[in-house]
Amino acid sequence: MTFSAASAVLGGSAAAESVPRKQMCSTVRDGLVCISVTGRPGEKGLVGVRYQRGDDSTGRVRIGWQGNRADVPTRLSEEMKVSPNGTVARNWRITVPRGCVRALVQEAAGAGMAVRPGPWQCDKQQLQLSDLSRGEGAGGPAPATGRI
Repeated sequence: MTFSAASAVLGGSAAAESVPRKQMCSTVRDGLVCISVTGRPGEKGLVGVRYQRGDDSTGRVRIGWQGNRADVPTRLSEEMKVSPNGTVARNWRITVPRGCVRALVQEAAGAGMAVRPGPWQCDKQQLQLSDLSRGEGAGGPAPATGRI
């Protein structure tokens, strides 16, 4: 499976004053999930998530994202059909959250419908990741991170 890091998660054009963060990607079970954020924390922007299936099966998935702060709700898309080696993507126009966000993929059938987390992506003010909520703080696995 190939996936260009230069491939944009976000479709269309962003406003000239928006600040894109580096796209972060990681392998999850049978594919690749990426997250990209455009905009400054506290201002209007986009969070984009893209999932590229890496096997020859067809399935249904939900993609989304979550933040590491209690005031940032987890967001999941509607179920989407993903074809063999296919890609699905979704953008959320939101007020860009402060802290870190990460992509999520949920298989809609089989595998216990587990939600598989992708990489963390953090804004400039997020200096430490030891207090990440949702069970991955100190003593947990080290999350993948990207800083802008």
